[in-house]
Amino acid sequence: AVKIYYWRRFYSSILEGYEKGEKNPEKINVLDAIHFINAAWNIDVNPTTIANCFRHCKIQSEDDMPLEQEIGDVEGIHKLKEVISDLHYRNAMDVMQILNYPSENKSLIEPPTDEEIIQRAMDVSADDE
Repeated sequence: AVKIYYWRRFYSSILEGYEKGEKNPEKINVLDAIHFINAAWNIDVNPTTIANCFRHCKIQSEDDMPLEQEIGDVEGIHKLKEVISDLHYRNAMDVMQILNYPSENKSLIEPPTDEEIIQRAMDVSADDE
């Protein structure tokens, strides 16, 4: 859900920039991105969405979670599609590909094996001697 709201704010900013006649409205800086994600999390995401994520990830048992249906994702995706459509991109990326970018959830670093941890500890001990 956060990604939906972030991207909607991002593309809305681009659209607003074009409407104002800015030179490169698609270029944002880190602070802009932080503002978008902050607003997406603090304004757009509601507690039911967070509860559903916990239930989906099985972090907390389903008995402890509210059973309320979340339709905000569907509405958010629809609004994101509208904003992107308003930009009239020739080759607009599919919204679902934006939200589920290939390899986005892959681990960047593989955790070390037990053997690697033991070897590193032994190497540190040998260096101390």
